[in-house]
Amino acid sequence: MAKTKDILSKVWLRRASEGILSRRLCGGRIAEQLPTEQPQISNRQVDMLVRNDQGQIHHVEFQATQEAGFAFRMLDYWVYFRREYGQPVHQRVFYIGRENLRLPPFFAEGGTTHQFEIVNLQDYAASDLLTSDDWGDNLWALGAQGDRPVVLQALLGKLNTLNRADQESALAELTAFSGILKLDEVLSQQLKEFPMLAIDLKENAVVRPLIEEGRQEGRQEGRQEGREAGRQELLLALLAEKFGALPQSTLDQVHRASAEQLDRWARRILRSTSLEDTLD
Repeated sequence: MAKTKDILSKVWLRRASEGILSRRLCGGRIAEQLPTEQPQISNRQVDMLVRNDQGQIHHVEFQATQEAGFAFRMLDYWVYFRREYGQPVHQRVFYIGRENLRLPPFFAEGGTTHQFEIVNLQDYAASDLLTSDDWGDNLWALGAQGDRPVVLQALLGKLNTLNRADQESALAELTAFSGILKLDEVLSQQLKEFPMLAIDLKENAVVRPLIEEGRQEGRQEGRQEGREAGRQELLLALLAEKFGALPQSTLDQVHRASAEQLDRWARRILRSTSLEDTLD
């Protein structure tokens, strides 16, 4: 998803954005884009790191999947940026996925606890975002509460009024986000109703790679989520067989667990004598 997220992270950075969601995620107007790479730690690159007009540093991570171990990754980023810039780093996750949000907004293990905020796009009304003068708000309306084909048509109407230079970047952003939401075929069909934008996405050199990337990611995401869901259900079945009916807190704990935790707990079942011993 790296290429897609790289495009989406620039939705606000290309413009002096003061949109609803830009200000919500960055704590104000973006004044400066900061380096996102962490060469001293790894080859990872965060999605967006900015200094706002109040001098605060904000790290924004775009997330479209229920990634195991995600909270630990946020802690890893925070430690590096806190050391690098010597000031508090405000972290927010911008959840833009199709499924209901299940990511925990914290990491807790032993005596270490780290919290961050999750801004769920699904909590916003598409109609409110479409009334904004900010293209970023308009774009994100596609993943907010509303009829997505109707929202998509409204977005194309807005995009149709832009000049050619802005259209190219906006169309790439719209295509990338449509791919995440599995609306690329709907987008391709609706584009035919707009003469200025009447292109075949499958033949367009700019957006075709994004569609193919999105489909490949979808296949990989489906396989990975399928494997993790299978491991979770197997573990829950084993726990129920040994300890009886499971409380909701245990179900939630298993569904939030990383692959490493699931493996560790599965091995413990053989020798543990209580549910608490297994999942500590």
